[in-house]
Amino acid sequence: MLPDFPRIKAKALRVLTLIMRQQAQADPLLQIPRTEIHFEGNRFSNRDASGHLRESAYTSIGAKSTTSRVEIINKGVFAFLESNKQVAEEMKNQAAKMVVETLSKITTKSGNVVDNSGKPFTFDSYLRALESIQIDFDDDGKPNELSFVTHPDMAPRIKEVMEQAMASPENRKRLEDLYERKRKEWNDRESNRKLVN
Repeated sequence: MLPDFPRIKAKALRVLTLIMRQQAQADPLLQIPRTEIHFEGNRFSNRDASGHLRESAYTSIGAKSTTSRVEIINKGVFAFLESNKQVAEEMKNQAAKMVVETLSKITTKSGNVVDNSGKPFTFDSYLRALESIQIDFDDDGKPNELSFVTHPDMAPRIKEVMEQAMASPENRKRLEDLYERKRKEWNDRESNRKLVN
């Protein structure tokens, strides 16, 4: 019988799990949602921005990996790292898809969807999107950083449109006027907020 090394295996498993989590969470899309750790149960609840209690079941994501003896003999620990990378990539894709589906459901339900009806992205599209959302501001009155989720193929077009739009003083003024309205809304929300003892 071959010797077993449970402590070494447990340590290696912890390291491989940590590496896999870091790889799986490297997608910028997965940096958007707030993360909570739940240790047990099959459901969770939270309150949305309007105060309604939402209850949901957990969604499982996972991937399988096998490493053959030949791969282990030929590559050593690197065989596990390669298969770990594939598992992490699969889990990252599943998690990103779940985030997009959840955001799509939430934005559709709240009416925060801006449909361009197949027309190209424009600066006006951007302004319409900003109008539809709640924007918070920092202590200096500057808008907090916003995250936009789009298809990767659209990113260069959006960047190009925004660079051209921001070169125009008229467009910069339109954006600042929008921010000023949103700043007033934010100030109203903040002054009407109930403080907890």
